[in-house]
Amino acid sequence: MGTRAAIAYPKGDDWVGIYHHGDGYPEGLGKDLWDMAHTDRFSAISDLTEYAVKQHPGGWNSIIGEDCYCHEEGRELLPMPLKGDLCGQDCEAGSCDPFFIEWVYILYEHQMTILYSQSTNAPFTSFGLRHDGSEWSMDRHRYTHKFLTTVDLTGLEPNWADIEAMAERVEQHA
Repeated sequence: MGTRAAIAYPKGDDWVGIYHHGDGYPEGLGKDLWDMAHTDRFSAISDLTEYAVKQHPGGWNSIIGEDCYCHEEGRELLPMPLKGDLCGQDCEAGSCDPFFIEWVYILYEHQMTILYSQSTNAPFTSFGLRHDGSEWSMDRHRYTHKFLTTVDLTGLEPNWADIEAMAERVEQHA
């Protein structure tokens, strides 16, 4: 599935990350990142961040399949609408389009913060896609990345379905 996400690390008060195309929801990419953080391959979360974000600046079709967009064979796979500035190299908190990037996973040393895209239903007077510095607008709705939860990477594995349901409940009450 093409549920788009970003894998990120903190930078000051914000975050910087890269695009991940497939299965970006918590039961997909969230669980995959959790599993990767608990393998012998990565001795620390900083090693996972180095591999997932810094060594693959072009982003991923699927991190589990090690199918990246930054090496020669993967460049042609990048979906055309995302070859621009929606969320590719150097995706940052204020520039990563929440209309197209539905989930963001920010990797800290002992935790992972999860953000999700939410329509703010703020008044909007024109059609089309535009960015005003903090929110993206599309079809009379504004979208923004909202904090959902923080997962303790040193504790027990969370219930990923519950995390997805939490986002659905928040969206229904927005």
